[in-house]
Amino acid sequence: MNIIIVEDEPKIRQGIKNIIEKYTDHQIIGIANNGLEGYNCIKESECDLVITDIKMPELSGIEMLEQLREIKPVNAVILSGYSDFQYAQKAISLDVEEYILKPVDMGNFLQTLEDIENKLNKRTITRVSDEQLLWSILVTKENDEDLILELTERLKIDRNTFTEIYIFSPEFYTESVGNNIVDEVNKVFSIHQIENYHLFNIPRNEGILLLKSVGGNNEKVYQLVENTILKHLLQEISICVVYACNQGLNHISNKVKELLDIRQYQFLLGNRQIIKLRTINKMKLENIEYPDYLHEQLKEVLKNKEIEKAVGIVKKFKVKVIYGTHEPNQIKENTIKFLLYLYRCLNEYYGVRDLPIEIQLQKIWDSLYREELDDVLEDVLSHAMENESMDINNDIILKVIAYIRVNYKKDIKLSDCAELVNITPEYLSGLFKKEIGVNFVNFLQDYRISVAKRILKRTELKITDISRECGFSDAKYFNKVFKRSVKMSPSNYRRENVL
Repeated sequence: MNIIIVEDEPKIRQGIKNIIEKYTDHQIIGIANNGLEGYNCIKESECDLVITDIKMPELSGIEMLEQLREIKPVNAVILSGYSDFQYAQKAISLDVEEYILKPVDMGNFLQTLEDIENKLNKRTITRVSDEQLLWSILVTKENDEDLILELTERLKIDRNTFTEIYIFSPEFYTESVGNNIVDEVNKVFSIHQIENYHLFNIPRNEGILLLKSVGGNNEKVYQLVENTILKHLLQEISICVVYACNQGLNHISNKVKELLDIRQYQFLLGNRQIIKLRTINKMKLENIEYPDYLHEQLKEVLKNKEIEKAVGIVKKFKVKVIYGTHEPNQIKENTIKFLLYLYRCLNEYYGVRDLPIEIQLQKIWDSLYREELDDVLEDVLSHAMENESMDINNDIILKVIAYIRVNYKKDIKLSDCAELVNITPEYLSGLFKKEIGVNFVNFLQDYRISVAKRILKRTELKITDISRECGFSDAKYFNKVFKRSVKMSPSNYRRENVL
């Protein structure tokens, strides 16, 4: 607590100060010699407790508290050398916390401070919302039993029965995304008459927490979250849901931390199912034995310009490393090592110099799902195969293609690319047709469609969102271009190719 002492007797004032500083963790933020000084000090401060004498020059302790009461609430302990009933009566009328007679008994005084601190803490708790109370529990390192008990009572959760904990964790959290998650849960639970559940925001924008006491419909709740709520949310956003069971709310901060930690395993399991803490704890992960022997094989086939055989070698790497049962970070580290070697070989034997390798490496490290690593390797190989089939040696065209690969989501124009390589749009258009055999617009559309096909196979995003993700501002136009290129609609392609 922050404490102000108002006492005109120097020895008593110093004695109180010494006791507080020596035997407690409370902070003394002000000392006044009389009631008037005390009034001015307290008025300008944010203190938790005032310890004041009654009889003082300028302004008595009672008068000081009466005047302060008109401008702010004050928690006070009165010290007095008089056991006069009138003083005690006046103190009671001012809601004084304690009336202590001098000389002060140290043991009783310390117990009084402890009692007042507990009382003030309880008052503070009752003023905060359930969510603020939960946040206090989650950010506190120790298991604060008083806070947990208060939240347990508020939420009417039985401490001796199990509570199910779900965390909805979107890839990118905003207030709007959080509201959408809450609305979806409330809508589905309302339709199916699910009651006695609680939704909270998690500190640091980690997601939305759902608490549900174990009852007769818990299997139904789990199925609704996985098969209805999660499925609907995945059409709008990239999100994963993690789950665990806990006894009441005991040690809930540790449980939430564990759940937040296992989000990384969506890399292995995907995000179309709920990730259970129990499943992760039982999972047996193997250390990766890096397949060095693939280096020699890769070097040999690329040296002989047999890139189709290189595709098979890369597939072996994917099976052994990317799709193995390993720690996500180990898979990423080994894939980066393999990609760097592949890039060196392509550079040496195919003259591939225009790949945005730094961006590809960052994609690997930031990836949420292992399929993204597959995409990176596939993209690198397809780039080399395109170069070989088109036999592109023109640095201008290579630079434009590299720009398209990185910026395809943006509104790319022929004039932008022409400016990038310092030539006119007309000259670039002719150069594209001459070197590649297709015009600039068709090449850009074909690349965007290839990205769209990967997204359709691996996500449940809405077609309108995929069109934007691939650089098409108009979903109808995207559908038209896709159908012309693939000979079927995006929806039919997804149905036939879902992984």
